[in-house]
Amino acid sequence: MIRFTGPPPKLETVPGITKVEHGDGIMTCLVEGNVRPFLAAIAGTDVTDLAIEPARLEEAFLEFYDEAAAT
Repeated sequence: MIRFTGPPPKLETVPGITKVEHGDGIMTCLVEGNVRPFLAAIAGTDVTDLAIEPARLEEAFLEFYDEAAAT
């Protein structure tokens, strides 16, 4: 969760970022892999609060088996 003032950062085209949602000065997204592109994308934003939560085991498990089934 990112809380910010001003315009939201442009995260939709940043590698590794999906499920971007924003409104009323709050944005959420899913970051996978290297966080450097994410940090670079929010560097110019007036961030007032940032919370990073690790992926839950259940989500990782389901994602792994979704990818395995697709191959």
